[in-house]
Amino acid sequence: MLEIHPIAPSFPVVKPKKIKRDDTRLEKQHRRKKQEVKEVKEEDAEPMQHIDEVV
Repeated sequence: MLEIHPIAPSFPVVKPKKIKRDDTRLEKQHRRKKQEVKEVKEEDAEPMQHIDEVV
């Protein structure tokens, strides 16, 4: 197995690992709010017609 050593004592060895996302971040909350608003707009819209029916 490959051994990993720090470059200097002040630089610790950091092994790669999966980063856990914070669910309380504002960006994620804003994205959810925008999706909810879009869903409401779709409900208010007229029902979609097939292109052959329109022509």
